[in-house]
Amino acid sequence: MEGAPEFQEWWVCVNNRGVEVPRWDIDKCTVPKKRNMYNVNCTMSWNETALEFMPNCTLSVLKHKTEVPLISNCTNVTSYLNEFNEQVYDLRCIDPYYAILIEDRYEPNAPPALRIVFQIVGAFFELHIVTMAIAPWYVLLLVYMLMDFIIDWIWYAIFFAYCLPCAWTFIWIFNVVFIPFATWGMIFRGQLELIGFLFDWWLLIFRGDGCIMRWGNNCWMARRIPQRDHMTWTDVTALNKAGAHSANFAAWFSGDGTNQMLDWIEAKYLAAKNLTDVNNIQGEFLSGDIFAVGR
Repeated sequence: MEGAPEFQEWWVCVNNRGVEVPRWDIDKCTVPKKRNMYNVNCTMSWNETALEFMPNCTLSVLKHKTEVPLISNCTNVTSYLNEFNEQVYDLRCIDPYYAILIEDRYEPNAPPALRIVFQIVGAFFELHIVTMAIAPWYVLLLVYMLMDFIIDWIWYAIFFAYCLPCAWTFIWIFNVVFIPFATWGMIFRGQLELIGFLFDWWLLIFRGDGCIMRWGNNCWMARRIPQRDHMTWTDVTALNKAGAHSANFAAWFSGDGTNQMLDWIEAKYLAAKNLTDVNNIQGEFLSGDIFAVGR
């Protein structure tokens, strides 16, 4: 921003899924849990090295579900007096949540091409066992997974607009009923994973590349527990998911996958709608990025 004042504050409305909706009327989101708060604060402080006052600016972001804001220091800050003799600032600030994502992004350690070949070989032999010995049981497992998926989304579709806790209640009733099937499915999945593990176990030596069950940097479908929600905590996995960290097809070969691809699709959609800053619109969707695909 150019010519920023010493202090400015704004908020962005969020819907019931926590997704920012910049075009909503701000009168609809005056309650703190319905908005994300942002502010930029600039001060002049004495610099012992330069022996002069230097400008310092910070960006603070308070998400709707949090009580403590995250703060990041702005860069390229310069200060001057405008035509009204007011102290203003030119600055660049990065959203602290986005900064964390950049800091934690995955960098592949094993040779990507070699990793993909061995993971495909492992998956081939898993499906080989399925087709030769346990096809009926595997089909039954897939039918259970489809039923669980449909039931979850039916309850979500009924209640999402006005009572998400109601949806979670009914979803968990069915989750508890299906616990024996989920347990059987996880045991079944573990046995298949051991077959694939015979071929790609060595990838874990490269600081956790590859995948066993849902542990590893390069799983294909299985989400870890922190990545799950009420609709997916008890889900069983059919195969395995690649971590997601880029916005092009080639990214899949370096360990990137579906989620960020769909974030990229959403960003393109928002750009087409002429929003000025698509980087602040994060794909925080329940049960994956189905809403981005819908858009």
